[in-house]
Amino acid sequence: PGELLERIDGDISGLSRFFSQLLIQMIASLLLVVGVILLLFWEDWRIGAAAAIYAALVLGFLAALQRRAVGLWRAARASESDLCGLLEERLSGREDVRANGGEPYVLRRLALAQGKRFRTLFPARMIDVYTFSFTHLLLVVATVLGLGIGIFLFQQGQITIGTVYLITYYIALLQDPLNEFRRLMAQWQAAAGSIERIGELFALKPVVTDAHGDQ
Repeated sequence: PGELLERIDGDISGLSRFFSQLLIQMIASLLLVVGVILLLFWEDWRIGAAAAIYAALVLGFLAALQRRAVGLWRAARASESDLCGLLEERLSGREDVRANGGEPYVLRRLALAQGKRFRTLFPARMIDVYTFSFTHLLLVVATVLGLGIGIFLFQQGQITIGTVYLITYYIALLQDPLNEFRRLMAQWQAAAGSIERIGELFALKPVVTDAHGDQ
């Protein structure tokens, strides 16, 4: 019962949060990124191209990890369901466990379930750490590149020092929506794992049939 409740309530609750809030926030972040890139293109196509490459690399890296991350989150959700099922069943039968001296066995099963939960959740969380580090590294590269192009154009007399500051500021401004998009992608990966688990739940069929073949 505990595992069933976790699969129904936990997976579907994650989906409801995603479709009620995260999708709108994701679209807003993408629109802000596109607006900043267009503004930089308006100032100079080379600056806009650098910002566009930066954003494309970040989004491409997140998309490349999507399939891998969904599988990890699916395994993490499965281990959480197993842990909830173990807790519900053992807590409801605690009098029988104590009467039969089964505390060491139950505690060992709990430790094993918690260990499995940690081993499956840790790599899923590490995906977010990798994307955080990579996006910030790309931000540094894009900032240096944008500042370098801005200084070059200023020395050539094609832009003013105020435009150089504007270019640097708007490249840095890309960090917030891209970080927000990265955070939303992490939640989308967890939601996609929940979608797969919900599909598996609907696909379950009874294995016990009567003599006439009816379930």
